[in-house]
Amino acid sequence: MDEVAGFHETLNAMLDFSWAIPGGIVAACFGVAYLRFLGHLPARTQWLFVAAGCVFVAGAVGVEMATDWYDERDLLDTLAYNLWDAVEEGLEMGGVVLFTHALLGYMGARTISASTCALNVRNNDKCVILITCRRRRLVLGCGQYRFHGTPP
Repeated sequence: MDEVAGFHETLNAMLDFSWAIPGGIVAACFGVAYLRFLGHLPARTQWLFVAAGCVFVAGAVGVEMATDWYDERDLLDTLAYNLWDAVEEGLEMGGVVLFTHALLGYMGARTISASTCALNVRNNDKCVILITCRRRRLVLGCGQYRFHGTPP
């Protein structure tokens, strides 16, 4: 969203210093605020979430602060700055990919395995599909669009 809206460019124009300083402070506050939440997750997920956050913030704040030198000297159209910009974007995207990997891994470990479910399909004129998972039933019907039971 920031790439489209240009929020940090606007903030840089209003401040005498880089937006990365307040951005780093806000990121640290969010990190501290979510420590309790992280404590309730499995150890592997905790470390992956923290690593993803560190990689993302290293790109967004760390590389941004390192490239302020180019902005101050009006060298934004140089190869060196554009290479640093690629590193910054790569770290940000890498952090998002790592977070997504951790989140999907956590979700996959918490979902019901397909092997614990039974599926029965009755294809008469009522077209009833019955799914049973861990003693819970889900009945779907085609003809009357009926649904009852608790989803697995």
